[in-house]
Amino acid sequence: MDHRRIHQKKSSGALVVVAIALVALTGVLFAHTYVRRLIEDVVPDSADVVLAALKIAWCCLAAWLAATLIRHISPRFLFLFDDKPRRRKILSDLVSGLIYLGAIFGILKFAFHQPIESLLATSGVVALVLGFALHSTLARTHNLTK
Repeated sequence: MDHRRIHQKKSSGALVVVAIALVALTGVLFAHTYVRRLIEDVVPDSADVVLAALKIAWCCLAAWLAATLIRHISPRFLFLFDDKPRRRKILSDLVSGLIYLGAIFGILKFAFHQPIESLLATSGVVALVLGFALHSTLARTHNLTK
């Protein structure tokens, strides 16, 4: 067996384990009122902390699963006839970064109950500035891949 097949089996096994954990966490979070009562019976005044930790774990697992699926799927379905893997890598890294950024915003909104509207507006301005700053670098990278 070559190295790629072993790595592929390990990563697909990890995907299955994370997907099962995500489904289990989703069930627990849907039944949060029942879970809250169970936690309060065991350790009083700790249900909010435990539920926030479960929400953080759910966001992290969902982001990792989505980013990993994007990394596995994008080489097979995007840029099929392109012989330069650099474009696929840049695109999958960009999408993965957006997924993780969405997870951070989800954690702030749902686990810590913080308003994120002003943070989203600020990050939009920062993204605009970074886009203009990276324009020439990305253009050069695009020219190198042709």
